[in-house]
Amino acid sequence: MDDWEITKHLAEYDSPLPLQTLVLHNVKDPSLLPALLQRTPELLRLCIYRIDVSSTGSALGSIVFPAPTVPKLSLFDGPPALAAALIPTRPTSKIRLLGTLMPSSMHGELSLPLSLPPLDRQLWEALGRSMSPIQEIAIPKHFYGIDNLKTYLQDVSTLKISWCHGNWGNDLFFPGDAKDVEKAVSHLCRLWPPNPSVQRLVFDFAIGAEAKASYLDLQSQSQILQKEIVVAFPKIEQVNFLTCINWKRSPLDGLWRANVPKPKRRYLLGTWEVIRDKLVDHDGCFAAVFKRES
Repeated sequence: MDDWEITKHLAEYDSPLPLQTLVLHNVKDPSLLPALLQRTPELLRLCIYRIDVSSTGSALGSIVFPAPTVPKLSLFDGPPALAAALIPTRPTSKIRLLGTLMPSSMHGELSLPLSLPPLDRQLWEALGRSMSPIQEIAIPKHFYGIDNLKTYLQDVSTLKISWCHGNWGNDLFFPGDAKDVEKAVSHLCRLWPPNPSVQRLVFDFAIGAEAKASYLDLQSQSQILQKEIVVAFPKIEQVNFLTCINWKRSPLDGLWRANVPKPKRRYLLGTWEVIRDKLVDHDGCFAAVFKRES
């Protein structure tokens, strides 16, 4: 929902709301969230993309959700600060901590609101108290570096790490070329002991990365995959340096090959045609895209 007035009206509604999915693009007053969510007992999926923590002065850390609130919640997609209050004691198996907390004024230097709880081990511990094994998680890059994911979540099969969402207010670093990408991925792979539960790894380096040649060096990606990623994640089956290119290990010869899914080829063809001479192919992945669409 985009209309905050409608959201406020629903929070004041007397009867239960038979919603299974709720998407809020902008929460202007987070103090209304407990009242709203107590009216959605059948809710399975909650997505909150932005919370304004300055408009009312309400502190997210003081918001309490009574135990019966959203007892069936299986997917949470929103700011990390809200996850610590919602995830424990609920059967949440998919978590995306990439939502944004936004100050009401964006003038001058961007800084964290005082009400923003830190991303720390306490948040990891809160995630570990989900009533269902967490199988899929998307997190900011700096949160991955705080502590070993495996210590708290032993069943994660899909891990997405983002440099460009959920990171504002920290030292942002967007890898600028293929060498930067190699260094960034290598650093993450060496932070913690090998994690055998992860089967799919997704990197989210920059908004619009699929149009930038620095993220389309498949030779470099092949090398870092075989040298670093398979060591850090020994059961890995699929890697995405970009969501539009799937790296998968062939069950026939064990070799890693990149492939662009058919539904995305026509959309990407025009974008890649502009930078075609800068693309670095591997095993004919890009060549196949241009050939099939010619």
